Amino acid sequence: MGVLEKIINTFKRKLTKHIKWLINFKRVSKKHVENLTWLNEHYKILNNFAQICSKTLDEDILLKRTYEMVSEVMPTDCFYLASYTEGEDYFTILLLVDKGEYIPSVTVEIGENNTSRAIKSREIIHHRRKSDDTSVRYYIGTDETKSHIFVPIIIDDQVKGVISAQCLREFAYRKEHEELLQIIGTQVLTSIETARLYEKIYTMSYTDNLTGVFNRGYFEKQLEKYAMEVNTSVAIVICDLDELKYVNDHYGHKAGDLLINTTASILNDFSSDSVITARLGGDEFALLITNSTLSEVEKLVQSINEKVNSYRIESIMHTIKMSMGFAYKKDSINNMDRLFTEADTNMYQNKKKRKLVSI
Repeated sequence: MGVLEKIINTFKRKLTKHIKWLINFKRVSKKHVENLTWLNEHYKILNNFAQICSKTLDEDILLKRTYEMVSEVMPTDCFYLASYTEGEDYFTILLLVDKGEYIPSVTVEIGENNTSRAIKSREIIHHRRKSDDTSVRYYIGTDETKSHIFVPIIIDDQVKGVISAQCLREFAYRKEHEELLQIIGTQVLTSIETARLYEKIYTMSYTDNLTGVFNRGYFEKQLEKYAMEVNTSVAIVICDLDELKYVNDHYGHKAGDLLINTTASILNDFSSDSVITARLGGDEFALLITNSTLSEVEKLVQSINEKVNSYRIESIMHTIKMSMGFAYKKDSINNMDRLFTEADTNMYQNKKKRKLVSI
């Protein structure tokens, strides 16, 4: 059972306890009725929040909904959520809302402030009035608040962050607010970790491991998209290094990797919203150019050719030599396979001409 499930189960047990108390006693004080109502209403909100977290991997949406959710259950003249990695000497404020105004994210060094104290002690800090706060205060947001809660979020026995609610009036929070913040903080930080892991895995799936540019799989998906779904002017540029084998044989495979990486970096400099750079494999690269005229494509290809084929890698005393070929069409629908073949043919024709010149 995860940390979040344990916390929610604890909350449910409290609700069940109050229900049993009502069954056993006919005459119930007004305070106990209020407690039962409070617990029931907030348990419903937590369930709704859990559903939101399970449906989105957008970190901005998760953070915004966290603030909105907390604001539904307690006063939040100042509210923030900080993330922390154990062993680091700083924490990062992911979300900070001060009197309704969203403040940009900021990184703060671990020190004597209450957030740092909560991280180091792993204990909840709850100031019911301003005089309760005797620490060296580090004001995040307004410095006028009088009630404060700082809850460390602990997942798998590691402090992952701190969630804090602060109010301008004294005695604004009760014990149950601590538990609610703990549940909400655990839920959102767990969801953010999941979202970041998913993004990392997704990025790895379409990124070339050696060079960091797009891989063949991603490039082919783009070709399919423009062949089947999006109709626009399109060009494909095929690039092939001329002397990778020579470099590998004379300088070693690390030098060959350097040649490939350097070429990829230069080509990637030409990437934009309308230009995608990918490594197809080995020493072959491709660029997909969309929404451009033939004249614009020709100028771009010329610029790439001049920059790549004049670049000298000083560490191996080698100037890059690369053959290029491109093909262009005004309409991409049903044309991408033929366009790729034409560009590839043009590249090999260019490579033969370069070899004849060098003989």
